[in-house]
Amino acid sequence: MQVIVPGRFIKSGTPRGRPTPPGRRMTAVPTPAVPRLKETMTEAYFNERLEGQGWPRFDAEKANAVAREAWQALQHIYGLGVLETPLLRSPNLEAACTDCRVHLKLESSQATGSFKLRGATHALASLGGAGRVVTASTGNHALATVQAARALASRPDAPALEPVIFLPNTVTPGKARRLEALGATLRYAGDDCCDTEAAARAAAAAERCPYVSPYNDLRVAGGQGTVAFELLMALPRLHAVYVPVGGGGLVSGIASVLKAVDPGIKVIGCQPSASAVMAASVEAGQLLQDVISMETLSGATAGGVEPGSLTFPVCQDLVDEWVQVSEEEIAAAMVDLASWHALRVEGAAGVAVAALLRHVPGLRGKSVAVVLSGGNVSDDLMEEAHGIARRSRGAAPAQPRI
Repeated sequence: MQVIVPGRFIKSGTPRGRPTPPGRRMTAVPTPAVPRLKETMTEAYFNERLEGQGWPRFDAEKANAVAREAWQALQHIYGLGVLETPLLRSPNLEAACTDCRVHLKLESSQATGSFKLRGATHALASLGGAGRVVTASTGNHALATVQAARALASRPDAPALEPVIFLPNTVTPGKARRLEALGATLRYAGDDCCDTEAAARAAAAAERCPYVSPYNDLRVAGGQGTVAFELLMALPRLHAVYVPVGGGGLVSGIASVLKAVDPGIKVIGCQPSASAVMAASVEAGQLLQDVISMETLSGATAGGVEPGSLTFPVCQDLVDEWVQVSEEEIAAAMVDLASWHALRVEGAAGVAVAALLRHVPGLRGKSVAVVLSGGNVSDDLMEEAHGIARRSRGAAPAQPRI
């Protein structure tokens, strides 16, 4: 496999070589170095990187509000602990697609184990004041909010922020313990993320302190959009991006940036069939509040979407296609990524890989990216994924399907 580390790229003419036999791990191939992202960037610097890969220049004035916010986020989040995450070529997935290039965007290697650090860092850095800040989360956004507050506090003369985290009653004990260890103030409300978010908003209003939504916030969605900038600066060819979707902050940010640069890049929204609220809402033409969500391995994308969420119209306008996958497909993807690449990823990342495999016949000759959104997965959940994969395949779960 080829690894595109932060600040490096593979030229479009680089030969792939022979695919490694299924089930075997690959050895990383060094790639030519280019300048790393700076802590602060100018538009001229970014456009130089963009044009170096053959893309049109990014014009913030012609982009939508989310893409413009992503550009602002790009200029400062790297100085606050956000990592430019690597890309990993997957010969195993490429063998399934036949003559395509599959790049795994490893947000699972982000500082808090999830892409959420991008949006939380940009949002908190934009507040400009001290005191309590309230948010709601199933875990990853909460971890990101606490980390972002700590990073901001480390700056000279920086205002002190006190994160108050609302969690659903269903949150895993491990995530709650990790938050407590980091010094966060925790409150519990509701069993569905929408109920938790409503309680958090009400508390923030009552206490007159800012509320930072895990997705329904322009600053958060913009911060997540920096993933797309990194893809464009690393890849000279990109036909489609597969993105796991819950509330829609990540896919809104990515789609807004990619469509501003090249409207021809396809954005594929990926959801578990057990909880596909955004996909059902887009199909219905309105944000639905009565979609039943079942238990899923993809807990990070499960549950409803807040009424009036700014992510909904973006998903309507810019996401080209929606793919829903089964729990068996999610489990198989999680197990295969661990077997092929020693990657331990959340169910949400498995959703995106499973969606890619649904499109295998149409990917010949394409260059695609799959966003592995997070790696904060418990031992119990991985064991459950192995069990589901084993039962669905009727064989050892580590055996690849291709």
